[in-house]
Amino acid sequence: MQVGLPSMDANKQEQVQRIGHPHFVELRSGRLVNQGEGASWTVTALDSAEVTFGPLKGARNSYIWRRGPTPDTWTAIMLSKNADGAPRERIYLMERAKRS
Repeated sequence: MQVGLPSMDANKQEQVQRIGHPHFVELRSGRLVNQGEGASWTVTALDSAEVTFGPLKGARNSYIWRRGPTPDTWTAIMLSKNADGAPRERIYLMERAKRS
């Protein structure tokens, strides 16, 4: 599966990125875990509008999935630090892929 991620950085609009590696969100030992290639995150906050994932193993960033204005849209907010250790936020406006 590939998903287009139009990134909206604080200072510039970036090109659409394609992601071709799978991630799975599953319930493990009473925790919701997102397992990717070499890294995993666990849910640290959850409500009806958004879910926040924090690093569990092999990851240094955290991120938020927030509901959009329609059932087919949402926002992914990636939280990390730049090379100087200052907080960095990237916002991706997401929409459900159309089946071809």
